[in-house]
Amino acid sequence: VDLHLHSHVSPDCNVEPREMVVAACNAGLSIIAGTDHNRADNVPLFVEAAKDIREAGENLYPNNNLIVLPGIEITVEENNKNVHVLGIFPENTDWVQIEMVLDDTGLEFPKEKRTQDSKVSRKRLVEIIDRIHDRRGLAVLAHINTDNGYRYEMRKAGKSDEDILQNIVEWKVDAVEVSKAADSKHFVYGQKEIPCVVSSDAHSVEEIGAKEHITRVKMTKPSFEDLVRALKDPRTRIRYEDESATGFKRILGIDFSGGFLDG
Repeated sequence: VDLHLHSHVSPDCNVEPREMVVAACNAGLSIIAGTDHNRADNVPLFVEAAKDIREAGENLYPNNNLIVLPGIEITVEENNKNVHVLGIFPENTDWVQIEMVLDDTGLEFPKEKRTQDSKVSRKRLVEIIDRIHDRRGLAVLAHINTDNGYRYEMRKAGKSDEDILQNIVEWKVDAVEVSKAADSKHFVYGQKEIPCVVSSDAHSVEEIGAKEHITRVKMTKPSFEDLVRALKDPRTRIRYEDESATGFKRILGIDFSGGFLDG
């Protein structure tokens, strides 16, 4: 899965949603989330592109059954710092409902004026997280250890790592986005293991599908509900690309000697 992709309505991105979807299918991804900056009106274009490929009934790509989750990346002002949070929603969530998360937040309107530097000026991060949850969405703190990441920015604001982790747990953040698998060990608070995901934050097709940009999730089938279940059990259901791996391991056959399965 790759839960953080952009399209041409985000700053510094000139790629159409259909191009992103084709690249994801070419990469063999199972789930992506379209998460443009402070707006969700391109979500239908992501969804329609995946639907067209699925309904064509042709094996054009390694995966022709890509699931697109509607989403948005919201800029919040927290402790005088800009912080990015992803809202990722169930399949078929209307983009208008997603943008209602921004009602009365102070974000610039019309949406064409929103930039990466736009701020949600009257709502705190915890309020935005609650609004995402109110619409059955997942709240994921984006690129948490780099610019506009919650941990990175709060450290600059003088917050301790203990306070940062405590807030993440108390606010019921569903996951944090890290840049590499090794970062996940830093996100444990008491007995609580905070789910970590690696995503591309793709602004170009070249960034999609690289092994350092994806997360492997154990699911019965690719879906929002199974993703939710997996994030509640990260120790057994979340994995990252193993650099030494050459492919999937599978059992080709078993030979039993003795016992009731003899032969």
